[in-house]
Amino acid sequence: MKLKKMEIENYRQFQDAVINFDDELTVLAGANNSGKTSIIELFRRVFKDKNFSKEDVAAEFYSKLQDDFLNLIDKIYEESRDETEFRENVKKAFSTQKEDKWTAIRIKIEVTYNKDESISLFSDYLMELSDSCTSFFFLYNYEINTFELNKILGLKAASLFQKKINIGDLEKRRKTKANIAKINEAKEEYKRFLEEIFEEALENRVYFTDKEYMNRGQISINEFQSLFNYNYLNATRILNDEKTDHYFSISRELLDHFKKSDDWEEFKTQMINDIKTGLRNQKLNDKVKEHSLKKTQYALDDIEKYFDYNKGEFSLQADISDELLLAFLSSSLKTFYEFTNGIKLKEFSQGLGISNLIFMCLKVEAFVQQYKSDMVDLFVIEEPEAHMHPQMERMLIKFINEILLTDEKNSVQGVITTHSSEIIKCSDLKNIRVLRIDKLLKSSVYDMNLFKENLSSEEERQFFSFLFSINYSDLVFANKIIMYEGDTEKLYIEKLLLEKEFEGLSNQYISFIQVGGAYTHWYRKLVYFLKIKTLIITDMDYQKKLVKIDEIKNDVGITNAGLIQYYKDYITLSIIKDNILPYCERKCRNKTKDCFYRKTELEKISLIQSDLRRRPCPKIRRPDYSAIKAKPKVSDIESWVKNGHCEMIKVVSQGETDGYSRTLEEAMLCKLLHITVEDKKTSKWWEKKILYHGIRLAIPRKKKITVRDILNENKNNKTDFMYSIILKELHVKALPDYIREGLKWLM
Repeated sequence: MKLKKMEIENYRQFQDAVINFDDELTVLAGANNSGKTSIIELFRRVFKDKNFSKEDVAAEFYSKLQDDFLNLIDKIYEESRDETEFRENVKKAFSTQKEDKWTAIRIKIEVTYNKDESISLFSDYLMELSDSCTSFFFLYNYEINTFELNKILGLKAASLFQKKINIGDLEKRRKTKANIAKINEAKEEYKRFLEEIFEEALENRVYFTDKEYMNRGQISINEFQSLFNYNYLNATRILNDEKTDHYFSISRELLDHFKKSDDWEEFKTQMINDIKTGLRNQKLNDKVKEHSLKKTQYALDDIEKYFDYNKGEFSLQADISDELLLAFLSSSLKTFYEFTNGIKLKEFSQGLGISNLIFMCLKVEAFVQQYKSDMVDLFVIEEPEAHMHPQMERMLIKFINEILLTDEKNSVQGVITTHSSEIIKCSDLKNIRVLRIDKLLKSSVYDMNLFKENLSSEEERQFFSFLFSINYSDLVFANKIIMYEGDTEKLYIEKLLLEKEFEGLSNQYISFIQVGGAYTHWYRKLVYFLKIKTLIITDMDYQKKLVKIDEIKNDVGITNAGLIQYYKDYITLSIIKDNILPYCERKCRNKTKDCFYRKTELEKISLIQSDLRRRPCPKIRRPDYSAIKAKPKVSDIESWVKNGHCEMIKVVSQGETDGYSRTLEEAMLCKLLHITVEDKKTSKWWEKKILYHGIRLAIPRKKKITVRDILNENKNNKTDFMYSIILKELHVKALPDYIREGLKWLM
């Protein structure tokens, strides 16, 4: 049995989220406050031993639900002539409401099974009888019990009715300041009274349903939770690396492994017998009496003379229960690490990292060994990276994956929550679910397996899997992304972010991604999927031989493939908005199957660009796509960079205010020295400027020198140039306009 899917509605910051579970290991990755702990708490409420309360309901939705309830009660009051009619109208109103109208939290749960598995525990909850459906469906709701609500309202109707009458009487009086205060106080008291009734009627309920979650039958919470073998290991594991090591966690875990084995019962019986035999052989009973009862014996003799006392001899016998034996072993056994030279070190000697790794491995192995084939076996580890360096994190993920895949019939599933980029890096893309904050009090779950499966080619799937296996895994935790071309760009941008002008960005988690060439454009799919605001800083890369500005502006020989493709996206989107969507909105109205109108922005762009001969919809005449086919001029790109409307991705590159430079280094020199690419200066002029600013640049032997000549002479010394700019604190003076505008947009 496997947990396949959970659909979450109005639980804390997850107002509408879906978690698809991997058959083996699911990794829930997110930054702090993204909702990882909330998901852990959700699992505990649904599968273990806690219930939902009003604090678990999404705040905005709970407020709306309460307002709807108060408004309905007010409406019923207005339509009722007296208290008796009010009671009848309340009962009628809530008995005719839709079944899900008063559901505060709704959790849809799908459990799947193989046809060769035993479903004995689940068989009573089977609603889908189709051979093609191998799933059970459950609803775990936090909802109003309308029967209980009617009962409470009936009992409190007199008080409620009287409060409304009191408010009405106060409103009839003269509107003095004191009377207005009394009216507001009475209304607030009435509101609190109704809110308490509403909260009192909320309860946790579980149903088994059909696949549409419509037809349903109620079952008890205990009955539902008995279907799940749930094990949880929290982030604050009881481990200690102090010398005293009071906890002996590994020792207890090893003992717990043994206790669950087939040999435990025999060992326990023999151990108890051995202890009793040892006590008898050591004549404990005789020695205790000999050393403890000498003086007491005189008192016992006197007691016998004067009182009705049945004198007998004291006798000690060992009464060792299972619990007592286990407590003895738990408190006395200690783990030692034995080495070939005979040295033994205690458990704490290894440090928290090693101990934590061993402890978790033991926990997982024990759970896997004791799995119950007719239940859903699920273990959860919260933030396993605690106390562990990256290599240990890799070892843990490798161990868990190996142990979950060892047995073909193994039904155990694992879930890990993490904010470690290393764990993301060593996990398969199909296992990762990203938790991200979309806005205040709202988080979403992004399924990287769905992202991977929806990519258009195997090459793309390999591309993104590779990216996550190297150093790009941290982007899932990022607030913003900056994409750049070379190492010197990153060095320069990071220095700029330390400036007060950009402190709004320096306080956020910025993920830097180095891109370039034909693959630059592939990243947009990931950016759109994860909804991360992204700045792309790239070079114009027109023909290198051009230095005349008029020639540069009209050049169509741009070699930056990524820049051209992003520009084509912009042109394609303009055609869609101007020539296609107006028709969809006016005539088609989103009715046709697989309608173009329903697709995402990225899907629309891809559909158009995949075949410019095809119409986007059978009912729409093919627009003029010549602008997409045409090679853009530098002036076209510049106009788009400057004026294009951007929400998710903005591309910036050099233009007029950057002296029509071709690269970052050219743009920085043009800005610092107030020149353009076509300006020619003498070698003495360049020597004077370079010496004055302290820049590391060599000067070519030519009479008239352009900025292009300077950079060509120093093409192998870009890093030296950038370091000299930064060390001389010239980074702001040399800041090109296109980079400043891009960083301002990103803020």
